[in-house]
Amino acid sequence: MNRYPSFEDIRKEITILLSKEPTNIPLDEDDEFAYHEGIHMCIDNCKNNGITDDGMYVRLAYPTADNMPTPAPAFIVVGGATLSRGLTIEGLISTFFLRSVSQADTLMQMGRWFGYRKGYELLPRLWITSKTNDQFKFLAALDQELRDEIHEMDTLGKSPANYGPRVKNTPKASFIRITAKNRMQSAQATDMDFSGSFNQTYLFDNDVAVLKHNIVETEKFIASLGQPEERKECNQHAENSFIWRNVEFSLVKKYLEEYKFNSRLGVFNDIASVIAWIEKISAEGKLENWNIILAGKGSGSVWNSPVGPVKKVSRTRKKLKNESDTVINIGVLRDPKDIIADIDLEGQPQEIVSKVKDFKSKYAKEIRSLAGLDSTPQLIVYVIDKDSKAVKGSDTREDLNSVEDIVGICMNIPGGKRGTDYTATVSIHMQNNPFDDEGDLEGTNEN
Repeated sequence: MNRYPSFEDIRKEITILLSKEPTNIPLDEDDEFAYHEGIHMCIDNCKNNGITDDGMYVRLAYPTADNMPTPAPAFIVVGGATLSRGLTIEGLISTFFLRSVSQADTLMQMGRWFGYRKGYELLPRLWITSKTNDQFKFLAALDQELRDEIHEMDTLGKSPANYGPRVKNTPKASFIRITAKNRMQSAQATDMDFSGSFNQTYLFDNDVAVLKHNIVETEKFIASLGQPEERKECNQHAENSFIWRNVEFSLVKKYLEEYKFNSRLGVFNDIASVIAWIEKISAEGKLENWNIILAGKGSGSVWNSPVGPVKKVSRTRKKLKNESDTVINIGVLRDPKDIIADIDLEGQPQEIVSKVKDFKSKYAKEIRSLAGLDSTPQLIVYVIDKDSKAVKGSDTREDLNSVEDIVGICMNIPGGKRGTDYTATVSIHMQNNPFDDEGDLEGTNEN
């Protein structure tokens, strides 16, 4: 992969490009393309066969290999549907994309700007509206969650013949639809289904009052659980943590209701609906009582919890250009090993003992299922050291710089035993609704 050139290396070429006013592609006496050294302005889908009264060719046309001028011609291409739906532009460097779309499958067709760019992989740049940016983030999450779910169902031995994969949708059609209605005739809408989900807090308000409030509520929650089980040496992944088993959801519910989440945290943003779903599924006997893990690490500063000292974890913040100082984005909270910290290895078959000892994160759900925890939900609590330091010289991370220690939580809801259907319909009441038209350019919405 080639490095970025210095400006001095390309100054001469830029000067040449800017020395001439942009024009359409000139035609010579034989109506052949006569490219110049400046920038050619091309309009996609123009009228009159692409030729103006001045003898200029308006549409995009590349020179052939046998007729390639030196230097190679440069183009600015303006267009609509043809460009946005996947027309390949050779040597594409910059894209200003102003079209707004209403369907996810259409949007996916458009996301091909950075395909095969051998030799200049680092150069392409894309400018889009904030709404389209949000749509692409939603689509990326949709795609990854669907892949993860199919993998999980394969691990649990569930067949597509008796299991319909879930595809994330949005509550507001003006934000984006999955596809056209006539392509969704066999789809069944379910308002909410959290089975098999793992949600974690990774965004935090850098506010003293909020962070202290969460610490106080965490202390109350830990105290309400009573004494944790005795630490056992058989599972090395639990040696720095406190664990409670068979905890009633009523205690977890109270904690979730009191904890102050960042307003952009998706699932946690409507915690009342999450709680309603869990209560319904639990009442049907499909979820057992909870296991709680207060996770710590082997070294570092100590948080004196109501049941004893636990080492704080270290997390740093991501370097993000558009993030404000009032919000801390750590990217990922969970340590994958904590997912299996509550597996008691005493009396377990050697297969499970070996899988836990030689743990790989992609097998976490399979290990929990083998250990008989495929109906046991899990809440993992972390206390993050406010003075966490990033690795020196990191391009993607910086010091946490939090005004107070941060309490983060991970909620793991199992997908259930083989053949179990967890689907339930619960009304969603969106708060701080991200699915609106804010951030889109006026006059570009095609809903």
